[in-house]
Amino acid sequence: MNKYLLSLLLLFFLSGISGVLMAQSSKRIITQVTLDGVYVNAKDFENQVLSYTNARKMIAFYDKVKVVQDSVLILNGKNAYGFRKDGKDWRFSEGKAYEVINKEGIFIYKLEVSNQSTVSLYYFSKDAASPLIFLSKRNLRKHYADNPSFLAILDTLPWRLHLEDAVPPFNEVRVAEMYNYVKSHPDMFYSGKSSF
Repeated sequence: MNKYLLSLLLLFFLSGISGVLMAQSSKRIITQVTLDGVYVNAKDFENQVLSYTNARKMIAFYDKVKVVQDSVLILNGKNAYGFRKDGKDWRFSEGKAYEVINKEGIFIYKLEVSNQSTVSLYYFSKDAASPLIFLSKRNLRKHYADNPSFLAILDTLPWRLHLEDAVPPFNEVRVAEMYNYVKSHPDMFYSGKSSF
């Protein structure tokens, strides 16, 4: 064989191997990200430990999740904490499944209610095991009364501002971004000293 043909075959061979390796590594990443399963309790949710990941089928409903393996399991708030479906985490509470939209610092949840139109309601909790509370400035003030820096930044917001709005560039939930910022800069907004 001449050198030109040999180098061309070697080039195709090496590019084919690298393409296969890249495809396999991207496939592995996609599988890890889209893994569906069930969180048995709040501790599993905090540690991102999923059960029933080998289910043949998982169907999510408004108030429960149906897991099909060798038999059919119906899981809800009485026997499970929540679930992950299509890359989104959900938590059961009061007979409904709430989408978890923030789980760092302050937990933020969304519930879509449909009647004649769809309305999104937002809730929060201090940690994964705490009960869900309707998201409002009043409720945040009540449940974070022990955090004067967070209260001080809440007081600077106009009353019409939506606490659940995503803030660019990272599209974090506004109230979660504020809470995490105050947590990392505790004395920036409140010095603890009165000016009177």
